[in-house]
Amino acid sequence: MARIKSFDGIKGIAILFIILYHLWPTIFPGGFLAVNLFLVLGGYFLTIKLYQDKRVESWQSLFFLFKKTVQRLFFPMMWLIILILFFLQIFNPLILKSMRNELFASLLFANNYFQILNGRSYFTDMAVTSYLTHLWYVAVYLQSFLITGLLVFLSKKIKLPAIYLGLFWLFIFSLCTFLTANGYSYQKDPSNIYYSFQTRYASFAIGIATYYLILVIQETVEELQRRQLRIHYFFIVIIALILLLIQFLSQSDQEAAGYLLGLPYSNLFTALFILGAGQKFIVFEKLLGNKIFTWLGRRSYSIYLCYYPLLVVTFSFQRLFANHMNILKLIGLCSIILFSSIFYYIFESNRFHILFSNKISLRRKLYWVKRYLHFPNSNKKDFAFATSYLFLIISSLIGLLRSDNHIPLALFDLQYGIYATNPNPFSPYYKVDQSFKKSQKRLNDFDQLAASNFSYSINQTTLADKVIQSIQKDSILNQIASLSQEKRQRFEEIQQQFPKLATILSPQEILYANDLPVTLFGDSVAQFIGANINTFFDQANAFGYVSLNIWTSYDKFQALIDQGLVKENLVVNLGTNGGLDVPAVEKLIKMAGEREIYLVNSNSDIEFLDQIDQVIQTLTQKYSNVHLVDWRAISTGHPEYFREDAIHPSVEGAEFYLLELAKTVYQNRL
Repeated sequence: MARIKSFDGIKGIAILFIILYHLWPTIFPGGFLAVNLFLVLGGYFLTIKLYQDKRVESWQSLFFLFKKTVQRLFFPMMWLIILILFFLQIFNPLILKSMRNELFASLLFANNYFQILNGRSYFTDMAVTSYLTHLWYVAVYLQSFLITGLLVFLSKKIKLPAIYLGLFWLFIFSLCTFLTANGYSYQKDPSNIYYSFQTRYASFAIGIATYYLILVIQETVEELQRRQLRIHYFFIVIIALILLLIQFLSQSDQEAAGYLLGLPYSNLFTALFILGAGQKFIVFEKLLGNKIFTWLGRRSYSIYLCYYPLLVVTFSFQRLFANHMNILKLIGLCSIILFSSIFYYIFESNRFHILFSNKISLRRKLYWVKRYLHFPNSNKKDFAFATSYLFLIISSLIGLLRSDNHIPLALFDLQYGIYATNPNPFSPYYKVDQSFKKSQKRLNDFDQLAASNFSYSINQTTLADKVIQSIQKDSILNQIASLSQEKRQRFEEIQQQFPKLATILSPQEILYANDLPVTLFGDSVAQFIGANINTFFDQANAFGYVSLNIWTSYDKFQALIDQGLVKENLVVNLGTNGGLDVPAVEKLIKMAGEREIYLVNSNSDIEFLDQIDQVIQTLTQKYSNVHLVDWRAISTGHPEYFREDAIHPSVEGAEFYLLELAKTVYQNRL
């Protein structure tokens, strides 16, 4: 089959939308659906290969095709993992301690099931950012390729009519689509259906069915009619492209429609595109088959391999570019295109050097290294290649040896922090906590005995600090002089527990907050804050849920309302897991009724900060009972306010979070 440029071009467009979805999710919310396009094309082209390639006529030749495909996918992916191991050993070796199983699962094309079995979320795992998450697609692709190869080759041998085979694969597509709909649970994380072979195979199946459909049309339609059909094919391509574009720009990964409708319809629209684009219309060959799109399309595998690790690195600089996120994202986009181009030339194109070719056996490569790896060597270029090759291989093996399956440090910190909000002896962290307390006690005892300072830090107080503290103390004494004995006693208790806050807030602000009936509702950030809220807001309760986002919060919030647990003042802390949008938050506001609502923005290490601010600003202007708690402003420039994962508040951060909340509710008192 002659190469059709439109197919290369549509792959280039698809890989762009995948990257843009991660960089600007509010503008390209449906970019995640572009992955389907590659799978549909994969099923279609594999079927063409098995039917039209005269070299694939025996089971042995089929095995050779499988071997060639595995090599084509495996070696670039292997080199990506080698580079990641090299990078991590230099810049972040601690991550290796929790990567071993994921490394081997990726190399064995089982990354998708690693994600499922370990409960990893593609959408809301803020504390566990992996460089290899995106390799689920490579695993699904090869799994689909092998199953399809066996079934299609078998049907070719049996010589079943194309109409029956087309109907069979349409049935498989319908079955997989049904499994997707059946596996989707409203307001629950959809990662399982996103990763699973049995749901993703719908894409491959419709690609295969498209091939048989084209055969049926060719067999049943006369030559004259086929010419008349070209105009229909032309408009089919236009309609398919428009519908795909609408999906990429409007479908959201946070809505049920994205999975129940988005996934199957993106498969169908891609099948329609294949049906029409196969006619090789000049206009589409020129537009879609232009040099830029085809250049991207032919490098789409290398771009896909490189984009996610580079995004992880890019977003690690979020705090440095807090007010210039679009500049950071543009730098990330340019880095992806540049690095993946180099990666393609070296590790995928087979044109750079024999050592990095996936067509050369390991034995020949080792022979070449042995031949040129000696000193002195007049051929400095080959000596450098041999040295670099061995260095990368050895460093990656060392990285594998250093790797382990410990829980990631950020996740441990998160889970231990959650345990600390509600300690119980049945938690696996109970023993850790008891061991920590015993160690702390030994250090305290030793400090008292030896007059040392291992268990606490000495506060260095300057003369200026003492003067300021004296003035603050006099001011506070003057303010509480008019208070009743009961309120004065309560203020002194809070002052002892939160000495920093008591010097920043006025007694009136503190006591107003202490008497205010408040409900804190939100994600795991709210769970952390909730552990301390009652010591400052005496009439408060808190409900925090791990990985909760605005779109999955309604049932939980309604249940709290039905139980009479939501008080007159509602504090909402959502947005960490996927951001916010105005309609979604408005739904929560309407559920809250006439309560005073305080929306807390975010300064966690996530990409949605500006989006969250814009949504809250819009709602505070629209509703008189909606107010902003500007946690972002008070925590900017204070990394000590956050835990190891740079998302959840530290103990000190929780205190200042409550400080900002107390100031806000006092300023907005009726």
